[in-house]
Amino acid sequence: MVLDWRRLVRAQTEPKLWLKLRHLRTHAVIERTLEADTKLKLVPIERLPVVFMY
Repeated sequence: MVLDWRRLVRAQTEPKLWLKLRHLRTHAVIERTLEADTKLKLVPIERLPVVFMY
């Protein structure tokens, strides 16, 4: 899940994307910097109700 993102443009460098993400299982916050022309895939996420039986 994306928490925040910014497009970084500096003089005489290629534009970059700064992403702040949350890991869906551990809920850890991850920061990544990518090239601006990087293609990202959206992954469908489904939430299903579950019942734990002991």
